[in-house]
Amino acid sequence: MDLNELLDSVTYVRDEEEHIIAVEVPIEMWRVLLDQIQQMEEREKARQNLARLRRSHETGGAPDQP
Repeated sequence: MDLNELLDSVTYVRDEEEHIIAVEVPIEMWRVLLDQIQQMEEREKARQNLARLRRSHETGGAPDQP
């Protein structure tokens, strides 16, 4: 299941002015949502590590500590 299918399965709760005030996610979709979030966090962490290594290489110094 991809993120688009997940988004299609949610229900938006709106107030009287039609502002979205909550999003209901079916329980069976929680695992998919959590997996997607974890993958995004892992990619971001990898990007940060790569940027840190590039900075270290450019300056010729020891790698920064996270």
